[in-house]
Amino acid sequence: MTSAYEQNRQNSSLIFLEVIIIIAGLYFGVWWQMNKNRVLSQNLSSKQQEFAIVKDKEAKLETLKREFSTRKSELQNFNIAAPEMSEIPEALMMIEAIVSRSGADLTNLTPQKPTGGQVEIDLCLASNYEQMKTFFTILKNNLRPVSVDSIKVLASQDASAAQAKSLSVSVKLKMPYMVKNNDKTSDGSSNNPSDNLSNNPGAGPSDGQTINNTQNE
Repeated sequence: MTSAYEQNRQNSSLIFLEVIIIIAGLYFGVWWQMNKNRVLSQNLSSKQQEFAIVKDKEAKLETLKREFSTRKSELQNFNIAAPEMSEIPEALMMIEAIVSRSGADLTNLTPQKPTGGQVEIDLCLASNYEQMKTFFTILKNNLRPVSVDSIKVLASQDASAAQAKSLSVSVKLKMPYMVKNNDKTSDGSSNNPSDNLSNNPGAGPSDGQTINNTQNE
């Protein structure tokens, strides 16, 4: 028959074994959870880095879009300023718009056949002095270069018409366009007057050009 001492010893061993099992269970349970949290933390960090990379690429893409839009606008302005063709309809519409903005009346608008990289346009305006000045100011600041070949102004003697459209203004304009290589002369020089335009072509007559002011009798 087992003595009380041995029975107590067996009970103590069982309790110790149970404690060991519990501690081992807790340890492995906590270790597994900690390891799981560490993996999740690493995954989260990786996702955050990927998100930062995507945001950086989006920012660069937006910058490229803005740059593309700017370059596209600059190219469009260049094509307007130096077209590869005479584009007479566009030129006439441009002049009509400028006349309208000045407040003057357009009484005649006649384009000539394009030659040598430029197109000549004859027009007549009915305006007062301020409207005429506004017309040439807008023309000077226009995106597409325009040179004024000649101006003729006829003014009425009627003092009551001073504020009315008492001026008849005849203007000959020259608008350059790009000349292709096969349009160059035999010596290699270009017939394109835009190649010889100054940095500020202006809207008034150049040296050697005259303005004739006469009054109706």
